[in-house]
Amino acid sequence: MKKIVFLLILAASTNINAQTIFKVGGSIANRWNETLNNQTLGSGFRVSAEKFITKNLSAGINISRFSFNPTPSVDITYSAASFHYTYYLNKKAIQPYTGIGIGYNLYVDNTTLDLGNNAIVKQKRTKNYGVISPFIGLKYTKKEKKLGVFFQVNTDFVPVANITPIGFLSTTLGLSTQL
Repeated sequence: MKKIVFLLILAASTNINAQTIFKVGGSIANRWNETLNNQTLGSGFRVSAEKFITKNLSAGINISRFSFNPTPSVDITYSAASFHYTYYLNKKAIQPYTGIGIGYNLYVDNTTLDLGNNAIVKQKRTKNYGVISPFIGLKYTKKEKKLGVFFQVNTDFVPVANITPIGFLSTTLGLSTQL
């Protein structure tokens, strides 16, 4: 992980005058387990910052957080931080892009069990895993303006999870700004 951070910093610093993009958006997410049933809708956000290292390729960081409440007694949060590379297919006003992120996630499951006779048990499971997050998106920015909008679809895979949910599909709609 330290080597990845070092390489990203080195790559981003090679072109100090390169364009930087910030994105922030609200997300709707779907959590699934290994049998692809037991799906749960949730909501959250994504924030990212990226800097171009070549004409169409940027490197950056992404932070996301989602909440899922499949039943009144279960509260699940999924938070992730990743390093990502994004490839923009063109430099026009409408820019399709694709990329991949690799990072770390924190999965927290708070469950309240009512055992009857006023016996309530609260359980909290916290798990940390690696995450792989491929994504595709579309960004629109007028050339003379710095503010734009974007739509992005992410699939966050937790490949080594030994817990029921192993993936999250999210769609994000938000604002972007270019410096």
